[in-house]
Amino acid sequence: MQLTHQDRVEQAWPAVRFGGIAALPSVAAPDPMGELHSASHLLRPATAATLTTMPWHRTDLPADPPNAPTLTPIAVAGRALVLSSAGGEWFAVEDRCSHAGCAFSEDGAIEGDRLICDCHGSEFDIRTGAVMAPPAVDPIATFAVRVSGGRLEVEL
Repeated sequence: MQLTHQDRVEQAWPAVRFGGIAALPSVAAPDPMGELHSASHLLRPATAATLTTMPWHRTDLPADPPNAPTLTPIAVAGRALVLSSAGGEWFAVEDRCSHAGCAFSEDGAIEGDRLICDCHGSEFDIRTGAVMAPPAVDPIATFAVRVSGGRLEVEL
């Protein structure tokens, strides 16, 4: 079984968990593979004092989802995302498959709540980013979407 980067980090630093979390201060530290990285990605349990909210970014997209599922590419704060209107709700994910880096906006499709990467067939839950079918093993990044003033906003 091949370990993901998250698995290797959690083995080296057992306190690292992804849920109810906040980032540690940025320091340089080797990861379990011996590479030197910024440790700002390391996490510790969050307290009310350490929690911060991410800013919401307004888009030019109207809040009403189209009748058919779609993938709409959009750049938000310099980050490439795709917005999907699956089941009458909006979802935002990074426009990159975790398997081979293919852009969903060019090689992706929506079927129900599944985001399918047509490059190699990986499937993801559009709501959570979880892998639903290989060859991908790592989830994709998801972002909250809300409606404000009749337009979509994405939280980054």
